[in-house]
Order: sequence, then C-alpha cells, then structure tokens
Amino acid sequence: DKFHQFRPHLAFACLALGVLAAHVADNALPAPRAAATTPATEFSEERAHAHLKELLSFGIRTVGSAANEVHTPRYIADFARSLPQKCSGQVVDIEVDVQHPSGSFTSWFLGGFTNVYHNVTNVVVRVSGNQHPRTRQNALLVSAHFDTALGTVAAGDDAAMIAAMMELLKNLACQNTPLEHAVIFNFNGAEETNWQAAHGFITQHPWANTIRSVINLEGAGSGGRAMVVQTGPRHAWIASTFGRVAARPHAYTMAQEIFQAKVIPGWTDFGKLPPPPPPPPPPPP
Repeated sequence: DKFHQFRPHLAFACLALGVLAAHVADNALPAPRAAATTPATEFSEERAHAHLKELLSFGIRTVGSAANEVHTPRYIADFARSLPQKCSGQVVDIEVDVQHPSGSFTSWFLGGFTNVYHNVTNVVVRVSGNQHPRTRQNALLVSAHFDTALGTVAAGDDAAMIAAMMELLKNLACQNTPLEHAVIFNFNGAEETNWQAAHGFITQHPWANTIRSVINLEGAGSGGRAMVVQTGPRHAWIASTFGRVAARPHAYTMAQEIFQAKVIPGWTDFGKLPPPPPPPPPPPP
C-alpha cells in the first residue's frame, strides 16, 4: 500500500530526472581541441579563439571606421594569402579578393526603405581544386559579417563566426583530398547597416554566379550550442546532409516558423532580394 501511495511521486521524479538529463545532454558542448595537437586539416577551437581575440582587439567595428575598413580586412586577407606557405602538399587554389561595392536596393524590412551604400568591404576567398579548374563553376558560399553595431566589439554577433570561418578556411587549404566543388568564403563587412555588403557581393562580384548553395553564419544571443535557424524552401537535402555529417546536429523547426511569421522583426544576410520595381505607366495619349 505504501508503494502504491508513493508511485505517482516516483514516476514524477523519474520523469523530471529524464528531462534534466536530456536538457544537459542537449546543451553540453564538446571539449575544445588544442592547437598543438590538432592537425591543420581538422578544426581547433583554440586556433579559432586566437583569431577571435585578434578581431576583438581592433575594437568596435562600425561601417566606415578604420577598425572595420582597414584593420580587420587586412588581418583576414593577410591570413588567407599566407595559407599556401603554411600548407604542404596543397591540392587547392586559394584566391583572395577584397571587394568594395557600391549600390542601392529597396527592402520591405520594418515597413520598407531604400538602402544606399558606397565602398563597403567584403573579403572574398575562393578555395577550389587546382587539378580540375571546372570545380570553380559550382560553389558553396559560406558567409559571416565582421562589422558591429554601435557600442560593442560583438564577439557573438558575429566575430566568433568570422573566427570559425578562418579556421575552416585553413582546414580546407591544408587538406590532401581534391575538392569536387569550390567553397567561397565571404567575410562580410557591412551587415549591421542592413545587409549592404551581402547585397554588393551577390549582385556585383564575378564569382556570385557560380554559387549553388549558401551557409550563412549569424549570431543571435550568446552561449550554448549553435543551431540551424532557417533553411531555404525546397532544399530539405541541405538539412538532411547537415544531420548526417555534423558531429552534433542541432536545429529547431520552431525557429523557421518564427522567421516566416515575422513574430520577431529580424532579418539576416540570408534573405531574398526584392522584386524589381514595376515599369512606369505609359504616358497619357
């Protein structure tokens, strides 16, 4: 009788412990890998963290500042250009281009506005197989932004992703397996001013017409595991591939619904270009 009396409490306790264990397991992070013991072809959190500290040392990186337009692009471009000397037995080509696009576009964000920009900065790096130049015809774009909002050095939004991209760039550059397709890294210098550099890249850069798929690395909040926030329509294969190859895949379908429902007024570089304006009406007869 006493067992039956306490059975609901035991069941609740077991359920609570199960939920707690699942929460801990879901949010646990892997141990960071040291630079000294991790091969150049594999991701090292310590190496990425060193890049992050260097980026933050430049200070607040608002568009137009020396930190954003001079120091940060030079650091990223110099690192990319140094990789052929750091990687032996290289089977890839590394091309570095510092782009300064100007342009304008209309956005429907927050009621709509026209966005005009001049000489913003992208550091664009293409990694492709040097034995098969045709690999450049089909590319994966990986993008993140290094500029910041006012008043912050923005480690989470988005310098950590820039640092991760720099480490990934080294991993690809130093590998010994030829690439089947090119990977283009866009280190984007004007996102906080409402996606200016992304627009300049995708509409003006000569490599943009080779892109077949996009991974945009963005920061929203700090701490915890990275997760997939949004995917494109009719591209379930991307999510399936991510789930198959990622060591610890993490995604929420609810995040996609929040973006589509505009519950949170947020937009990222992973956005859709507005349609062209309608032609002017014909003159009266």
